[in-house]
Amino acid sequence: MIRKKYKSFDEIDQDLKILKLKREIDYWSMKNDAQRLQQQLSPSNLKNSVVGLSANLPKAKIAKVLAGSLLAFLLKKKLSKK
Repeated sequence: MIRKKYKSFDEIDQDLKILKLKREIDYWSMKNDAQRLQQQLSPSNLKNSVVGLSANLPKAKIAKVLAGSLLAFLLKKKLSKK
């Protein structure tokens, strides 16, 4: 990192103000991202995402995926008992 050489206290103050504003922008950006993530992970939003996904897939395909998942689950359960 290259060190900046200041010629006056005004230059230092100006850079400190800029850094403070950048830090504040980063803080609000992170806060906004956290709020957006919280909204996306809310139960109602997750439910709507799943419902929307299932609406786009044909019912036969959904049944096939569910049957395959159920079969895999049952096989793992049976194999783990042995």
